[in-house]
Amino acid sequence: MTNQTLSIGPRGQITLPKKIRNLFKNNAVVLELVDNKHVMISPVPDVGGAVSGYIKKTDLSFEEIRNSVWLNSRNNQTD
Repeated sequence: MTNQTLSIGPRGQITLPKKIRNLFKNNAVVLELVDNKHVMISPVPDVGGAVSGYIKKTDLSFEEIRNSVWLNSRNNQTD
């Protein structure tokens, strides 16, 4: 276990040491208050791999898909 004292900046920010950031391999973390006296920092799991099985094969660009969804949602609102 590694202990290190960190300073809290004027805007409530802390800087995680590089060694710890490298362990997370991610830029997003979850802060969890434990027993109202400890904070546990955990990396947010990468959900990209978890949802990759739902990718649909298409020749449409992202913009074409987005515009299609937007138009469909607008049409459903006016019904």
